[in-house]
Amino acid sequence: MQAVPARRRIAANVKDAALVGERRDQIVEAAIAVFRDKGFAAATMRDVGLRAGLSQGTLYNYVRTKEDTLYLVCDRAVAHYVDQIARAVEGVADPRERLVRAVRAVVRAQYDHRHNIAIVLREAHLLDARSREALRRRVDVFIDDIVAIVGAGTTGGPRRRASARLLAEAVTYLPTVFAMRPWRVRAEGPPDKLVDAMVDILLAALRIEQPA
Repeated sequence: MQAVPARRRIAANVKDAALVGERRDQIVEAAIAVFRDKGFAAATMRDVGLRAGLSQGTLYNYVRTKEDTLYLVCDRAVAHYVDQIARAVEGVADPRERLVRAVRAVVRAQYDHRHNIAIVLREAHLLDARSREALRRRVDVFIDDIVAIVGAGTTGGPRRRASARLLAEAVTYLPTVFAMRPWRVRAEGPPDKLVDAMVDILLAALRIEQPA
């Protein structure tokens, strides 16, 4: 996997980096719940502070605007997603096994983080241009990694390998159904059944049989 581009720096009034990280985790958790319940446009920083158990004065020591808070939410969702896939393929040399593990990790991560991913897909366009660009760079590097994994792990000659980018886009896009249409898939069964079914669909598109 390639090196992940640097995150956009969000200013804080507190110099203790560990404390900033701890408080921002608290704020992000609260913001995810508030943005999910109210939507970003209707939510206020007061709502986030109340959910986080922080006074307004304390809250603004760690994040200064609602837009910066949204960026932190989106950045964390992307980071958790990318990290989960990187861990799944770490140390795996066989291209086919690496591809199968990557597909399963993509699906599992999108299911596990579906609430956070829904916020990214629904609200990220409201970020300022600098924040959108920072997220786009991180996602682009991740997609390029998946393209490389797909290209190495599929067979069928040059034409098949040439479609690796489209296949990678499909692998990373189709599981967003868990985030964007949860009411449609919830009735299909428990989480493990849903994950297995999506993995089967994607591996069939890649012409790879899922190991037992």
